[in-house]
Amino acid sequence: MLSKKSINAINAVVWLGFLQSKGPVSLQKICGHLKLSISCLEQIFAGLKSAKLIQSFKGPGGGYFISRPVSEITLWDVAQIFELADTSTSIKTQAETSTGQAICQQSLFLEFQRISERFLSEMTLQKAIELCLAGQPSFESHQFDSQNRFKLKPMTINKLPMGPNSIFNWSAMQF
Repeated sequence: MLSKKSINAINAVVWLGFLQSKGPVSLQKICGHLKLSISCLEQIFAGLKSAKLIQSFKGPGGGYFISRPVSEITLWDVAQIFELADTSTSIKTQAETSTGQAICQQSLFLEFQRISERFLSEMTLQKAIELCLAGQPSFESHQFDSQNRFKLKPMTINKLPMGPNSIFNWSAMQF
């Protein structure tokens, strides 16, 4: 089964692939879209960077970008970085339960793992980005909604006073 970290990594790389057309992407931009903390994304991007899937630039205007063409990267390339460590621990915890139940759970888990790996191996990052774009009504409207976090009401038009609002304006009023 895919870990939460793998799912977050896939989402982050898809957003990175989508946003990188305008230059390197900061973690804050991705963080705003995924609603994840910066520290969580830093851990994910450290793993992706050590696997050489992404590169980074430091300083003003810096950020992250995908190091290879998005058509060459599969979602399994991203997920396997975080799955290899999680798979061994989950199998060990299942083996510590009763023998018959552990064998059944382990075979189901391994079958699910094979199906997931096959699907993610066939899905390129380019296909994932295109699927996400097809599901989005408009990126500009989504971007505006995320920046308008206060949800302010439109301003009302102030009406001019019908009568004098002080004794000094009394003489200026025409009746």
